[in-house]
Amino acid sequence: MSRHPRPIRSPEKILSAKLQAGEEILWTAHPEERLWTWTVVKRLLQGCMLLAVFITGTRWVWSHSGLAFLFLLLSSLPVSYILLIFLIDFLATPWLERPRRRNSLYAVTNRRLITIIKPNTLFITETVRTYPIRKLKYVHQKLHKNGTGHLILGYGRRRQFIIEDVPQPGEVADLLKNRIRKGIPPS
Repeated sequence: MSRHPRPIRSPEKILSAKLQAGEEILWTAHPEERLWTWTVVKRLLQGCMLLAVFITGTRWVWSHSGLAFLFLLLSSLPVSYILLIFLIDFLATPWLERPRRRNSLYAVTNRRLITIIKPNTLFITETVRTYPIRKLKYVHQKLHKNGTGHLILGYGRRRQFIIEDVPQPGEVADLLKNRIRKGIPPS
């Protein structure tokens, strides 16, 4: 008996499945699609460092001769294979980040803020996080030059969440601040 693979669901379908009775969507958007983000640059630099280690290790193994060379070559093959897999992952990050952002979704409902992040992995299908509006203490925004920004949601002194690369962060911040100010209970 073979199992058919689960169909890939769009973030909009995931959102509609996560809505509770009486919950209305007030705002939705996808994160800004950018090829070069700090996370991408950081992973790319890690990939370059890993490439340097891989090349240096390979040159060191090739520089030895005789039986020691054969032993080092055989023992380094599994390590080289693992390093190569990580290297490909690190160097492919810029091209994997755009589809991840395209398949992610931010939504504000009358009760909560919902983030749906769909990573490009085989094992994790999506991560859905909800942030209740009624417990929200403050909302700050950090604007970028391109019109996007980060929303900083505060639920107390030490508990805060950052939602990155939100299009029109001022609009969302105002919407959330109005909901906090009015103290609107869940409808």
